[in-house]
Amino acid sequence: MKKSAISWAFIFCFLLHGLFMQAQEKPPITTSDFTNWTALNPSLTKLSYSGKYFAYQITNEIPGCITTYFESIDKKWKKKLYNVNSFTLTSIRNKEIGIALKNDSLWLLNLGSNKDTLITNVESISTSTPTDHAGESSSVLKNKWIIISKKDNSTDLINTEKGDILHFDSVRQSVFLDDSETPILRSGDLLLKINQSLAIDTIYKFLSPADAMHQIVYSTATQKLYILITEKKNNKIVQINDTNKVLISEEYLQGNLKFSVTPFPLRLVDNDSTLLFNISPEVNIKKKSDTQGTSLVLWTYMDNAISTKEKTEKKRTLKIMCTFNLFTGKFKTIENDSMANLWNIPSGEWIIIGNRDQMEDRLNPTRQKSTTPIQAVSVKEKGSFPINIGISNIYSISPLNNYIMHMVDSNISIYSLENKKSHSILRLNSNPPTQTNEPSIVQIAGWSNNNDTVYFYYNYDVYMASCKNQFQTINLTSGYGAKNKIQFFLRTGFFEKEINFTDLKYLLAIDKKNMEQGFYFITPGKQSMPQKLEFGPRYYVDTYQISILGVQSIHIPIKARGSETYLITRSSISESPNIFLTKDFKKLIQLTNVNPESKFNWMQNKLIQYQLPNGIKVNGVLYRPENFDSTKKYPLIILSYEDVSQTINGYIAPQYLCNDCMPNIPSYVSNGYLVFAPDVYRPMGDAYMGPTQTIASALETLSKMKEIDMERIGIAGCSYSGHTTDFILTQIKAFKAAVVSSAISNPISGYNMLVRNGPKNSAYVSGQSRFGVGLYDDPQRYINNNALLKADKIQTPLLLMHTTNDATCPFYDALEFFTALRNLNKKVWLLEYQKGSHGVSGNDIPDFSRRMREFFDHYLKQKPAPLWMTEKTDDPWNEIKNKLTVHLVN
Repeated sequence: MKKSAISWAFIFCFLLHGLFMQAQEKPPITTSDFTNWTALNPSLTKLSYSGKYFAYQITNEIPGCITTYFESIDKKWKKKLYNVNSFTLTSIRNKEIGIALKNDSLWLLNLGSNKDTLITNVESISTSTPTDHAGESSSVLKNKWIIISKKDNSTDLINTEKGDILHFDSVRQSVFLDDSETPILRSGDLLLKINQSLAIDTIYKFLSPADAMHQIVYSTATQKLYILITEKKNNKIVQINDTNKVLISEEYLQGNLKFSVTPFPLRLVDNDSTLLFNISPEVNIKKKSDTQGTSLVLWTYMDNAISTKEKTEKKRTLKIMCTFNLFTGKFKTIENDSMANLWNIPSGEWIIIGNRDQMEDRLNPTRQKSTTPIQAVSVKEKGSFPINIGISNIYSISPLNNYIMHMVDSNISIYSLENKKSHSILRLNSNPPTQTNEPSIVQIAGWSNNNDTVYFYYNYDVYMASCKNQFQTINLTSGYGAKNKIQFFLRTGFFEKEINFTDLKYLLAIDKKNMEQGFYFITPGKQSMPQKLEFGPRYYVDTYQISILGVQSIHIPIKARGSETYLITRSSISESPNIFLTKDFKKLIQLTNVNPESKFNWMQNKLIQYQLPNGIKVNGVLYRPENFDSTKKYPLIILSYEDVSQTINGYIAPQYLCNDCMPNIPSYVSNGYLVFAPDVYRPMGDAYMGPTQTIASALETLSKMKEIDMERIGIAGCSYSGHTTDFILTQIKAFKAAVVSSAISNPISGYNMLVRNGPKNSAYVSGQSRFGVGLYDDPQRYINNNALLKADKIQTPLLLMHTTNDATCPFYDALEFFTALRNLNKKVWLLEYQKGSHGVSGNDIPDFSRRMREFFDHYLKQKPAPLWMTEKTDDPWNEIKNKLTVHLVN
């Protein structure tokens, strides 16, 4: 028995050694691997109506090539095409087909067979979209029509139900009616409507070849078509009937000021009884009379909004929302110089408008405190009335504009425009967070089809509430999320305009204790605990959170319209995104096998949990190479940006940079670095001290790990994490190298910066920086968190990167910070790239990537410094000394 145990131990050690040697033998990732990295494109995956076929694209399966696959779910049939421009799935005569367009060649593939049709000389292809697509925007629907536009301007119109084809010799435009599948074609000067019976009706004759159709809608109330036409000198809305009556034209709007009807949007509201559209007054910004002949640009505190963009524009585009009642013929403007549409493009009877100053100057926290009430304006003759809700307290407005979800004190409430009252749907608790990466207080999830029910996320769980106050608010996940720190999301994504209650049975989930992800089952209408299904250290939930670390997006689960068949995109730290099939979210069948990482020395992850001095728990992710050796000491780089640990199992593809400014984790780890990425503690008011405590406590925790060389620690940050890194360097001396990109070091000047989109003050008060108050309310807070004023405390060699035309963080702050450090005789370099905006672009991406790697390699791996780090950028005396034959005086 003892001998057998020894034998098995020997075999186990032998196998373990073999795996270790295999990992050791894999090559590290190099820059030449970036451009040919094999990858699935999850967002393009299609699932047929029946659920029997699917289509997808893989990049660089053959280097430099995009391969499009059409396959059967049972893997018994497959077709692949190379470098197609677009593809989709549909059906003709109830036979499912694949459509693929490559250059001017169109393939119609009979799925499951080899009977394909090739059509040449094709310009484009489009399919009609059924109205029933709520909650399943990624599903393949049963289209009634296919339009194939040829390069010779001819068009083939295919009726998918009958398989019939109509051919037109000359077609200039082709569209489908917004809320139906009726094809509308312009052939020559005639506008044609094609009925389901294949009958062709001429509905309008254009007066000039230059005229263009921009939008066309059909009213079920009047049973007439309405078309927005742009002419050479006049835009107009025409009612299609025997006389083709012009309802709205620029001539109709003429007064002392010239107006034009804008091409978009044209839509029907209030049960199709009213047209909604925009008009635009032509306004040329003229110089004041007393500034003529000068280069003066005049600014005033009375301007609604200020930005560098507006001051450079001589022509301003203004839009005024208007309505036209199809029964009374009454034209009405909804907006004016003081009030503007607040939220959605309306579809119901009511349009909600708010203070234009607040709408146009959203970044001004002073104006956001305005007490001007919002208003509801009726598209009928019911007038308007004020609503005593502040813009900043609104969570969401229903798509039909009949309900407002808002905050009142500590209550989430629903305001009904019908009865002009609010009722509370949930009282929020005031418990302070105990860890980083807690869910946001309240997030809207969506609305029912008739907007009578609202769904939202709160404190890990999913809730539904009656907008009519007909039932008590229901916790659909029965408090299981908050109790177990498992955050739930709808299967159809984080927000869906139209939610079908019976489709809520499968939920996405993240276990915030260990960051594993997967699926749960609930029974809508039944108060019971969620049941765990497939779950583990994988990545299923694309959180739509900024992933500056480069985690690759995945796609929400796709359901077949005609069966209980789902396609799931799954990835992990060591598994590229791949497609899986499931019918119950318990058993998953892998359909694709993309794994380029298996050929290289890849990486592994480890969740590190530690505490701050105030007791707040912090999660961080430690990335280590696949051939990690616990007996060695490794250099480490710290990266941060808000909360990142929930993407711990997300896949990061090798590339030059992440988000055009940050180090690419797998390429560094594969080449002998460790990388640590913590969730950042960002309490309101504590500004940059919270992030500093996060990093300080992380260093204390990491110092206890033998594999980390605490004498070779670097840090990098970009944009917001660049602001914090600048400050952290003034407080912590442990770093041997730091790289900061596209950041602002001086919050005092940053507070009053004016960038292309307006002032930056709100970014400091309530945005990412979270100062909590304005500069003039608490100037000491801005002084205490100011890296520029503490530049003398920095001891770490620092590489700054900034683009000349950064529209978010102006370049002059980086230049000021560089100058301050240079004046203090600190080791600092500034890379100024004259292209790009908030991050590098084009050929500057590999250049910055190379220089950043050289910088870290020099200070953390003791490699020789490159010439750009050791030589002056402009040294004419050096040229003279090299060319002189007579020595200069020593």
